[in-house]
Amino acid sequence: MLHSAQDYPHFIRKRVLLVKKLSSLILSGGGGVSQAEYDKLKRDYEQLLNDYNALKGGGAASPSPNGGTTPSDNGNPSNPFGWGGDDPLPDDAVITFPDPAFEAAVREAIDKPEGDITKGDVAGVTSLDVSGEYEWVDNHHVSYGIIQDLTGIEHFTALTYLNCEYNQLTALDVTRNTALTVLYCNDNQLTALDVSRLTALTSLDCSNNQLTTLDVSRLTALTELGCYGNQLTALNLSGATALTTLYCQSNQLTALDISRNTALTELWCGDNQLTALDVTGATALTVLICFGNQLTALDVSRLTALTSLDCSNNQLTTLDVSRLTALTQLHCRDNYFPDKSAIIGLDEGRTSLSFDPQNSR
Repeated sequence: MLHSAQDYPHFIRKRVLLVKKLSSLILSGGGGVSQAEYDKLKRDYEQLLNDYNALKGGGAASPSPNGGTTPSDNGNPSNPFGWGGDDPLPDDAVITFPDPAFEAAVREAIDKPEGDITKGDVAGVTSLDVSGEYEWVDNHHVSYGIIQDLTGIEHFTALTYLNCEYNQLTALDVTRNTALTVLYCNDNQLTALDVSRLTALTSLDCSNNQLTTLDVSRLTALTELGCYGNQLTALNLSGATALTTLYCQSNQLTALDISRNTALTELWCGDNQLTALDVTGATALTVLICFGNQLTALDVSRLTALTSLDCSNNQLTTLDVSRLTALTQLHCRDNYFPDKSAIIGLDEGRTSLSFDPQNSR
């Protein structure tokens, strides 16, 4: 039990340890945790709430409708304490930022140049831009941002917009920022990114990192995805049915399934290792950029809205564009075309053509 204000730091440390245990339980869906362990964790948490309220003069923790104490046991095994994306710390809890550059950016954002930063100071922040400067050098971005650690971002539970691009981040944990709709973390040094809980996300740019996997299958609201310039060997888009724009070029993809992404209007998948590409279901496409792969065939017959197509640097021997009446730009250099006759239905009066049979392979 707490007896005086001097016990407050001890309370915080104890609560943090308990929160870690509870978080582990929540993330594991309760697997491997006995009922007795679950009940003990719940009792300990309720006792801490009572202790804290007593210390602050607020009395005991208030009962929940189901007879427990807040937070309630809602019967959901994947979220047994009913937390959602909320931060369990009290509003007056002091939070720290290991990275001084990030702390400085936060202080500027909340207009608090000095003094402790509490959870209450940041809990209502909905937009945060801590992006760094960059320069375009030799056809790529050079980042000059100095933030290396975004620890503390988990307390910004109301965030809908986060821009941390062009920094030096090697890790980013946004699993508690479940209100996010826009996340720009491109041009860092990230090797992993878990966005599985960000189901409100509509725009994600994680390009120019070091990611080897990315799963956006649960992001049903996602409309824009930039993940180019990584080391992706697979990309799960199955649940991202609202996707309209996809930039996944310059990776190591050997396959790309867009069969459920029928709303796509722009697809940039060049400079990968694709040996096949089925776009027959993506009838809304206006831009298709698939250069620098290993395609031996490409059926674009159903893409009647297509205005721009770049299929250069593949292994195509023929290409039928006879139904592409909206096509204005066609780039198809460095394929196996013997001459222009291999491009069926080409109307050079309407379509600007980039083609050189002398350079065909």
